[in-house]
Amino acid sequence: SGTLGSLLRDDSGREYLLSNNHVLARSDHASVGDTIVQPGLIDNNCTPNGDGPGTVPVGALTAWLPLRSPQTNADAAIAQVASHTVDTSGSIMEFGSRLPDGSLASAPPGVSSTDGKGENATLQLHVAKSGRTTGLTCGKVTALDLDVAVDYYRDCAETKAYLTKTFTGQFAVSGDRFSDAGDSGALMVDSANAEPVGL
Repeated sequence: SGTLGSLLRDDSGREYLLSNNHVLARSDHASVGDTIVQPGLIDNNCTPNGDGPGTVPVGALTAWLPLRSPQTNADAAIAQVASHTVDTSGSIMEFGSRLPDGSLASAPPGVSSTDGKGENATLQLHVAKSGRTTGLTCGKVTALDLDVAVDYYRDCAETKAYLTKTFTGQFAVSGDRFSDAGDSGALMVDSANAEPVGL
């Protein structure tokens, strides 16, 4: 289970969901064209292929950076959006103003000063993200250029180890409540201008 972090659009107008490989491509164990469902498997008792009640197909797996490859340094995948299944406006949940019921509205995308390329993290940069588990959280970048080892599994219950991959050039965000399991794939943005900073 994870978060559909961002919407991408190619030059021909096709739209894609961006998230992590371990969210969309099942840690290298998926196939191109596999159906992406919402809610995720872990929110539906890890049923095979998301066949449980209330699941909605939202896309088809298109491509991913293989975790096993020594040439990759990111955990990322994309899925082509299924027609009329996601909000294609580009709004990010909970980034907007407070509603009368106390919840937070989605925020429409702004005009990117980098044409959507984002910016590099810098020390003390204020960042925000909206994730499946912890919702909207904010923090500050506290360390740069870290090596981070991540364990991956072959199954939803995380009982069958697949590999441990070390990612280089990563950054840390303050606080022990910035993210939790299920927030994987959430887009981290600069709090001041909503420019993407990382997944």
